[in-house]
Amino acid sequence: MRMDRRTCGGIAAVMVLLVLLGVVSSRSLPDGRAQRPVIVLLNDWASQQVFAHIVGRLIERGGQPVTYQYSDAELQFDALALGDAHVQVAVWHNRMAEPFEHALDRGVVNAGQHALHFRDGWWVSDATLAVCPQAATWSGLIACAGRTEALRTADASVQATESLSIPTGLPGYFHAPPEAFDRSYADVVDKLRMPFTVHPAADLAALGETWRRFDNQSALTPDVPIEVVYNWSPNTLEGGPVNGRFVDFPEPELACFLDPDWGPNPDVTGDCGDPLPFPVSKAAWAGLIDAFPDTWQLLQAVSFDAIDYRQVVAWMARPGAEPARVAQRWIEANVERVSEWQEAL
Repeated sequence: MRMDRRTCGGIAAVMVLLVLLGVVSSRSLPDGRAQRPVIVLLNDWASQQVFAHIVGRLIERGGQPVTYQYSDAELQFDALALGDAHVQVAVWHNRMAEPFEHALDRGVVNAGQHALHFRDGWWVSDATLAVCPQAATWSGLIACAGRTEALRTADASVQATESLSIPTGLPGYFHAPPEAFDRSYADVVDKLRMPFTVHPAADLAALGETWRRFDNQSALTPDVPIEVVYNWSPNTLEGGPVNGRFVDFPEPELACFLDPDWGPNPDVTGDCGDPLPFPVSKAAWAGLIDAFPDTWQLLQAVSFDAIDYRQVVAWMARPGAEPARVAQRWIEANVERVSEWQEAL
C-alpha cells in the first residue's frame, strides 16, 4: 500500500505531537532518541551553572537536545517532580536537604552523590582559640562569651570600637552569610540559648571585608565582643579566612527534629547543627529513567570533586567568564574522565 504525501505528513505530525505529550517513548522513534529536549536546571551560583553546562554538553554529544532553565533552591524540586524540568546536577545538602528528601516521595529520584563534600558554618580564629580553647565548640563559645562579658562589666566605661560597627553590651557576635544564602542561624542561636547576636552580611563583598580583618584578630578584650564569622570549605574566594577552624555543634540526627529530649534544649526540636561534612547529590525527574535512558545513565556516572570545584570557580572569577565557555574548557582539560563517563552509556 502506497501512502500519498499528505498522508505521510499527517502521520509525522501525529508522531511529533505524541512525543511532545510523552505518549511515545524515546525508544519508539526511528533514531532511538527523544526529540524533545532534556531540561537541565540552573541555580544562581557559578559552580552549579558550570557543572550543569558540562553535563548538558555531554548529553548533547549523544544527540539529545538540551535546554537550560533557571530555578531557585526550593521551587526546583516542584519542577522536577512534575517533569517540568529533568536534571539537577548539584543538590547542596546544607541548603536543600529537607526539600530534596520530601521531593523523593513526589516523583524525584536521587542519581547519586558527587565525590565532593563541603562544610560551612561558624568559624573561629586561632587568635580567639589561643586565649579560649573552648571556643572550638558551641558550648565552649558560650563560656568564652561569658568571660568577655565579665571583662566588659568590670570596665563599664569601655565602648565597642566604632570601626567594627558592633553594638556595645554584647557577649558574642556572629558575622553571618548574606540572607540570600537562606541559612537560619538566628534560629539555632535561639534554640541553643547562645548569647550571640547574628548579623547577616549585606553581600559577599561585605563578608569579604570581615574576613580580611578576621584571621589575626585578638579576642576576649573588654572593648570588643567575641566574634565568629561564617565560612565554608573548600573556600576559593580570595581573602577567605585561613587561620582558624569550624565550631562544632551537635551533629544532626532525625531525632533532633522530632524529639525535644534529644538535644541540649529539652523545650524545642532542631537544636543541632548541619551534617559534617555535607554531601552534594544529583537529582532527576523520575520519568527521566524511561524517557531519556542515556541521560539517566550519564547522570549517574558523572562525579565532580573538590579539585573540579576549585578549578571552575577560579575560571569563573576571571573577567568576562561565562558558564558555557568554562564548561567547554573543563571538558577539554578532562578528556579521559569524560570518556569514562560516556562509556557508561
